[in-house]
Amino acid sequence: ISTGVFIYCVPAYAHDLLRDHSDSFVTIYALSQTLGIGEQKLKAGFQELYQQTIWDYSNQIRMTKAASLLKNTDKTVDEIARLTGYQSPAAFRTMFKKWSQTTPRKFRSYFSGTD
Repeated sequence: ISTGVFIYCVPAYAHDLLRDHSDSFVTIYALSQTLGIGEQKLKAGFQELYQQTIWDYSNQIRMTKAASLLKNTDKTVDEIARLTGYQSPAAFRTMFKKWSQTTPRKFRSYFSGTD
């Protein structure tokens, strides 16, 4: 594989892995080990290709999934936290509020039409 192709293939594969494993927390170290590339090279290639960090993309995928689960299921917030890779429901709630500007409970209420 030429260097140019390699630079785009590896970040694209990392992108797909993060999307397909939104139910777990994947570290940059684990991604770099899986893909056989250094962490800095992976981060730089991902940023160049997608104009966002691996961390931001991972959070975006996980929070989008959480929002969908809150709108479309009766799963508890704790269950949704686990389904989006959070071991701590409190950490999930903090990240969700940062992402959506509201709590998971209020987000669900808004979309269900209840207060």
